[in-house]
Amino acid sequence: MDRNYLEPLGLERVEVWITDLFKCRYPKEIYLKKGKYARKIQAVADTCARQWLIKELCYATPKVVATLSDREVYQRLQRIFNPRTPSRFQEAVGQPWSVKLGEVATLLFPMIHPDISRPPGEGDNRKITARQKWAPRHHEEHIPALRRLVESPGGIT
Repeated sequence: MDRNYLEPLGLERVEVWITDLFKCRYPKEIYLKKGKYARKIQAVADTCARQWLIKELCYATPKVVATLSDREVYQRLQRIFNPRTPSRFQEAVGQPWSVKLGEVATLLFPMIHPDISRPPGEGDNRKITARQKWAPRHHEEHIPALRRLVESPGGIT
């Protein structure tokens, strides 16, 4: 995370708020059968995120929320907050979107998951096709766009 996200932005971990959309975890045996329990899992995860993530956002009052996710997490974020962003993750990623998350007005900046942002050949080679597609865009387009937000007047606090 530090090398692929924070260092290119000139940030250190103490300067950012890192949290997780998933505020409640379900037992491994349910997760392994998530097709069977999909609706129940979604409902519990959505309820927990609404309850806890909104409290965190109100506390942190971020100017920018950069999500490190994939299509599934982005869709969950859309279900929970209903932001006015493209419905397709591929159309939203790498761009800032003015949104209201709970009571917090902020910029939402969807980014790809750290496992996908690593260049092919670095670490394991799972999801190699996705990594070949997204890693160059992440480093050449998305990080510079987010850096421009960080460096804009007032920066990110």
